[in-house]
Amino acid sequence: TNEDREKRWIGIAESLLEHTSVPVPPILVERQVEQFLAHMKKEGPDARAAIRPEAEKYVRIQLILSSIAKKEGVEIPAVVEMLENSK
Repeated sequence: TNEDREKRWIGIAESLLEHTSVPVPPILVERQVEQFLAHMKKEGPDARAAIRPEAEKYVRIQLILSSIAKKEGVEIPAVVEMLENSK
């Protein structure tokens, strides 16, 4: 089911985050914070501080998946777009 797939994905993502060290460019985190806040229709320093850890995790997992995809020769469009927008 979709719920089972989502739980497996979350488990895989958490494991990757726990066992992989990857440098996270602050600009990518800030852009993700902005996207999350815009989506949630929230603003202000308290909202930024609250969402920042999740934004950093999101960016880290995208960078990890991008690295794996590059090594395996697979293109992940969302990761490619995020990285291109960071330039």
